[in-house]
Order: sequence, then structure tokens, then C-alpha cells
Amino acid sequence: MTLSLLEPKEAQLGKHLALAYWSAYDVPAHGMESGMPRVFVGLLKGHERMPWVSEPIYRFDPLEATGRTCEGRTYRLEGMPGYNAAVMQAWTDWKHLHGVRNAIDAGEEVLESILLAHRMAQSADLRRLGMKART
Repeated sequence: MTLSLLEPKEAQLGKHLALAYWSAYDVPAHGMESGMPRVFVGLLKGHERMPWVSEPIYRFDPLEATGRTCEGRTYRLEGMPGYNAAVMQAWTDWKHLHGVRNAIDAGEEVLESILLAHRMAQSADLRRLGMKART
């Protein structure tokens, strides 16, 4: 599938996308009072594993490993973060196109939040099972 820069992404790809060999980066934004938008970078699954940089993520659910953009698109991070040469080239090209020089790798932070959310959910399930066994 060849993407056209002239057509909206929604028309070409849909609203729910999955990324493999993913990472996350905080990107300095001009004119923002505080914080930095976070973008996901990875291979789009189901789209010939095309390298991709997401729109800025405004809400992240670590238990579901999904990020939502203001445009309404949802990105699901699949598996562990990873390295892929095509993804890194797309990320380098994206940074150059958008004049980004000081992006901060947040992949480890995102992975830690996912793992913590799963440990907490598992612990809550075990407590709930234990409570049922006593009654």
C-alpha cells in the first residue's frame, strides 16, 4: 500500500492501528507551556509492516498498551519495544522534516508502565480470588 500525503491518514489506514518494534519519544513542541507531546514509532502491523510515526498521544492506557490521539486514532503497542532499521530511518526522516533535534527516548518508561499495570492487575485478580475462597 502506497500512502499519499495528500489524503487523510484515516481514509487510508483506519482509526485502530497496531505497532510492532515500537518505541516512544517525547518531542519538544514549539509554543507549549509545559510537557512534551509523546509519539509512538514502529512498524504498522497489517499494512505491509510499514515504518510509522504516530500523531501526538494525549492519553495512554498502560493496561491495554494503547495510546489515543486528538484525531481519535488508537495505537496499540504489541510485544516488547524493539529496533528495526526501517523504523529508525523513518524516525530520523520525521525528525528532520519537523525540525526536531532533542527528542527524548521514552520507550523504557512506557514499557515499565505497561509491566507495572499488568502486575497490579494480576495482584488484584489474585486478591479477588482469595476473597472468594474465604466466603
